[in-house]
Amino acid sequence: MRYIGILKLLVLCLALLLFNGYIVNTDTVISETTSGNLENRENTEEPIKWYGLEMCFEDVYDTENFDFYFDGLLAAGFTQIRIHMADWTYPTDVTVTKTAALAAIAKGFDVLWGVGSSNTTLTSSNWDDYVTTLEAAAAWAQANEIYEFLIGNEEERHNNDTTLTDAQLRTNLRALATSVQTIFTNGDVGYGNSCEFLSDWITEGRGDIDQLSWMVYMDEANWKTNIDSIVAAFGADHAYISEFNVDSGGYVYYSENEAVQAAGVTEMLEYFKASGITRAFFFCYTIPPWYEEDTFEVLKEDGTYRLLWSQSLLNSGSEESTTVAKTTTKYLLPDTIALLISKIIRKHQIQH
Repeated sequence: MRYIGILKLLVLCLALLLFNGYIVNTDTVISETTSGNLENRENTEEPIKWYGLEMCFEDVYDTENFDFYFDGLLAAGFTQIRIHMADWTYPTDVTVTKTAALAAIAKGFDVLWGVGSSNTTLTSSNWDDYVTTLEAAAAWAQANEIYEFLIGNEEERHNNDTTLTDAQLRTNLRALATSVQTIFTNGDVGYGNSCEFLSDWITEGRGDIDQLSWMVYMDEANWKTNIDSIVAAFGADHAYISEFNVDSGGYVYYSENEAVQAAGVTEMLEYFKASGITRAFFFCYTIPPWYEEDTFEVLKEDGTYRLLWSQSLLNSGSEESTTVAKTTTKYLLPDTIALLISKIIRKHQIQH
C-alpha cells in the first residue's frame, strides 16, 4: 500500500532514536501515565489545572490507543470527558462512541455522551424517529452509568427550516428533554449549541433541559458578551462551555505561532473563570482521521503536545496562568512508536 514506504522510514528513524536515546528539552509538561508511556524529569515548577477545565474527545475510532489517551488525561487532572456525538442514522458510528464512552468510564471519568443529527436533516417527517432513537440511547446511557446525556448538538443548523423551523425545533427539544428525563435519571440531560442561537434560547427559556451548553471560539467578535449573557440568563448551574478554542476553523486561522495560540487560550480561560462559568471543555485532545492536522488537537500527530497544553491548560488554575513549567522530558518510546504507526495506518484506512 502507499504508506508502506512511510512506515519503513518512520520505523528506521525511531530505531535510531532508540539506539541513541531520545531526550528533549521542552516547555511542554507531559504527565506520567499509569501505563508508563511518558516520564517526567526535573520539573522545576508544578502547574495547576483549573478545576472546571475538562476535555472533548473526538478520536473515537482509535480504540487501540484509548489507554494511552485516557491515562494521560487522568494524570493531568481531567475528570470529565465529552465524547464525540455521532449521527442518529449511523448506528455503526453510534456504537463506536459507546465503546469510547465505556472505556472512559472504566478509567474513572465522568462521561458526557449522546446522539445528534450532524449529517441528517431533521424534518417534521423524521422527528418522531429521532425521538425514538434518542429515547433508546437514553436507556443505554442510564444502564451504562453515563454522567450527562446529550439530546443533540447545534441542531438548529441541521433542520430543513420549512416543515421544521428553528422555533419549532427548539420547542421539540424542550419536549424531548422532558420525556428523556423519565428514562435517564443518572444525571442531567443536556443540549449543546452555537451562540448563533443564544438570543432565541434566552427569549424562550431552556424548559426542562438541565444543561444548555455553548460552543465559544475567540474568532467570534462578541464571545465575551456571549459568556456574560449565558451566565446572566441561565446561571452557572444550568450552563457551561461545551467546546472552546481560539478559532472555529483551527489554529492556523488564528496564528501558526504556538505561543500566540497559548496566550489566546489563556485569555479565554481567565474570562471563563471571572464570569462564573464552572465548566469548560477544550476542543479537543486528539483529532480523528477525517480532520486535517493542526486544526484543533492539543496532542499532535507526532506524539508531542502543543505548547498550550502546559502553558495554558495545565497552568489554568494559577492566579495569572502565565508561568511555563520547564521540564527535561524523556520519552519511553515503545508506546509512542505504536501510536504514530497506528495513526498513519488509520489516516489511510478510515474515510468519514
